[in-house]
Amino acid sequence: MAFHALVTLSIGAVLVDPTHFHQYQEVARAASEAKHMAKRVDGSSLFIDQRRMPFGRRLLEETSPIRPDVRSEVAFPPLSHAI
Repeated sequence: MAFHALVTLSIGAVLVDPTHFHQYQEVARAASEAKHMAKRVDGSSLFIDQRRMPFGRRLLEETSPIRPDVRSEVAFPPLSHAI
């Protein structure tokens, strides 16, 4: 019988502000970079790119239940713990 690893999910997110992006290619490039950063973490992860948004951290602190010190890279529990 073959062994198959559990599925993991890596999400890269970019907060899009029209004043910082002028072409759709810039948004696509930023999203690709965020995805690659998320994939650097073992298991499931979420990476939120805040480099291009001067108000990004303040906005996230107001809207996110995630602790500020772990907001840019969040590890999700394994699926076996969620069931």
